[in-house]
Amino acid sequence: MALIEEISLSRKSIWRRFKPFFNYQPTSSDSLFLIDKMVNEKSSVPWVLGIDGKWLHRKGVVMIYRDVTKKINLFWSFHLSESYEAIEKDFERILPIVKNNPPVGVVTDWKGALVSAVNMFLPPIPHQRCLSHVKRSLMRFFAIKESILAKKEFKVNGQKIFKIKKLKEKILLEKRL
Repeated sequence: MALIEEISLSRKSIWRRFKPFFNYQPTSSDSLFLIDKMVNEKSSVPWVLGIDGKWLHRKGVVMIYRDVTKKINLFWSFHLSESYEAIEKDFERILPIVKNNPPVGVVTDWKGALVSAVNMFLPPIPHQRCLSHVKRSLMRFFAIKESILAKKEFKVNGQKIFKIKKLKEKILLEKRL
């Protein structure tokens, strides 16, 4: 949406401009050079893998695999759906790339296929739900015509989720809610 507003183009126009890039998916060897240079330079530095899909309606899904710590896109792929088979194919390409420096955690939207793939292909590591997806899910509880005061109060309390750093803060917020 930010890109649409920034360059004043429709979603369809942007899709047409990006479509040629979807025809070329980097292979493991292409990505390996990039990853070795950017991610594995300091193999002792822990990093977190972020995985998300952007649904492009009837066109399919773009899956993005990202080092969220350093804000580097590691790999992307295009599939018809965010299915387990699609994610499995991606992990077969990604695992050789990150084998020398596996992530210390994973952030996803917690869709079933992603959770299963992470549990299957990566060692037991912390798996966190993306806070943006949590916020989006919480906002669905409100009807469009819900009272403005209730929405404001909920938003104020919801913003506190993003500021939690310690377990004690989490417990206090849960009690308040």
